[in-house]
Amino acid sequence: PVVQERYAGFRKAKQDCGLPFTPWDLIHLPVQYTYLPLPDIQLNSLGYEEALHLLSRKNRPTAIFAAFDELALGIYHAARKLHMEIPGDLSVIGLNDAEMCLLCNPPLTSVRQPLDIMVNQAVNYLVQYLAKPQSCTPFQKKFPGMLVLRQSVAAPPSAGGTTKPS
Repeated sequence: PVVQERYAGFRKAKQDCGLPFTPWDLIHLPVQYTYLPLPDIQLNSLGYEEALHLLSRKNRPTAIFAAFDELALGIYHAARKLHMEIPGDLSVIGLNDAEMCLLCNPPLTSVRQPLDIMVNQAVNYLVQYLAKPQSCTPFQKKFPGMLVLRQSVAAPPSAGGTTKPS
């Protein structure tokens, strides 16, 4: 459900800005990434080929939102291969605000999720479930994220300002 809600939000945001939505607006990672153990995944190349293809298009994007911060590493790598500047030619935003955001050059803007609160509520639910499984009903809860602005984003070209960050 979360992925579908993000997808719907992306489509709506493009529509609200008067931009067309096409299936080529999304990068899909190869299915093997869904079952590989994390140590077997080369994070610096995760999404690289897909981003290289996307950024090589005639009408390439000026911004990419990565579904998780580690995916941004491959996007950075692809942008550099194509001699693109981040954020001058391409803005990049990640999700999770992992420590690696500060190690990117330039540091990656990311959406921080309240993981401590999420984990706490999940553990509480699990404890309740283990004590009385029959009395627990499944639940879904949404947690607000917080945008952590760093140097990987610039104003869009149509904003009338410079594409370089201030």
